[in-house]
Amino acid sequence: MCQNTPPWSSACVPASEPNSTNTIPATAVCTPGPLYGPDHSDLPSQIIIGDSVSIGYTPVVTALLNGSVFVQHSPYAGGGGADDTGNGLTCIEEFLHTSMMQPANWSL
Repeated sequence: MCQNTPPWSSACVPASEPNSTNTIPATAVCTPGPLYGPDHSDLPSQIIIGDSVSIGYTPVVTALLNGSVFVQHSPYAGGGGADDTGNGLTCIEEFLHTSMMQPANWSL
């Protein structure tokens, strides 16, 4: 079991010892995926998983698709997004769920 310990770290304890004071640092802090699930719209749902660069171009992609696809960025939390590739790979399961950690089947 892990919990965030601000500003940018997490501490983990074994699930079998939830009250343990023996913690180890987490290797990644995973933020949740997009705000809405694919059922939020009648349109095909696309998520763009990435960092601050993709956060910036997500509105451009949305405009270019001209309302034919419901586009969201993952992770939704903002900031640096997925951070680096290592963190992105570690957290891919969280990024594919909604921000409420609901499983989702994305169209694109």
